[in-house]
Amino acid sequence: RTAEFQRNIAPLTRNEALEYAYKVLSITEDNTTLITNKQTTNDFSEPVYQFTFCKNNFVRYDCTINPYNGFIDKVSVGAPANVIERILLLFKMLIARISILDNLDRLYSFDFLI
Repeated sequence: RTAEFQRNIAPLTRNEALEYAYKVLSITEDNTTLITNKQTTNDFSEPVYQFTFCKNNFVRYDCTINPYNGFIDKVSVGAPANVIERILLLFKMLIARISILDNLDRLYSFDFLI
């Protein structure tokens, strides 16, 4: 599915696009793990943000957002079809959570230096 967001001001930042993705997918930061958060290009060589989320019950959410016009593309929600895909998704979730915890540890270690 696709959807369009009307916005006539400055381009969306990565954080604004992330918040918009949560709204579009009807999920929250509390009940999902952010697996993919990257900037790439679409078929027309325009920059886009690509997000992938996963809930603990192996429901995967994907979407791509164009920061200049807010156009949302490639929205999908689904669960892995087999055990191997479920295991791969579980590993991606674990890696994402570990990297988040690692970033928090670094942030707190710098707070003590100030």
